[in-house]
Amino acid sequence: MNSLIRALTTYPHRVGACTVALSVLILGQPGCGRVDVDALLSEAAAAAAQGNFHMAATFTGQCVDAQRENITALVLHGFCSLQTRQPAEALEALDAAAAMAPDDFIPQFFHGWTLCRQKQFGDALIPLRRAYELREQYPALQLDLLVLLGTCCLEQKLGPEGIEYLAELRDNRAMNRAPEVHNA
Repeated sequence: MNSLIRALTTYPHRVGACTVALSVLILGQPGCGRVDVDALLSEAAAAAAQGNFHMAATFTGQCVDAQRENITALVLHGFCSLQTRQPAEALEALDAAAAMAPDDFIPQFFHGWTLCRQKQFGDALIPLRRAYELREQYPALQLDLLVLLGTCCLEQKLGPEGIEYLAELRDNRAMNRAPEVHNA
């Protein structure tokens, strides 16, 4: 999972960066217990990296059916399902992943990101706040997390909390000129 940090260099709303990050996550994981699931996850990661989210969602769906507790398969399935415009399926997979892995940044982050993309800002705050508590697991995603938290807070009329997150962004050299940081 540490290679995920190196792979994700841009905001998560850019599909390519997320695809690369999730592909690295999948390909770098030890076996899922069954060779066919491992092979399917590798195929899914390769398909997602090439932008073939329909195929990737099909493969990850088969992985989830075979191993409902496989956090990696659930996260990738949720991501690919969202990319194929199946938000209900995406949220179901990411809800399950976040519930099964409350101390893992990745499921919390992508669950919150997906809820935010669906404009469910209030619901998104729960996993995003948890991801914020776990942010030291993935420092490279901290800026993305702060943007998401700031956006959700401001959309929910939680101005002071949102402004705190955005203030952290203003202190970051890479983000101090971004419009998201100053338009709050």
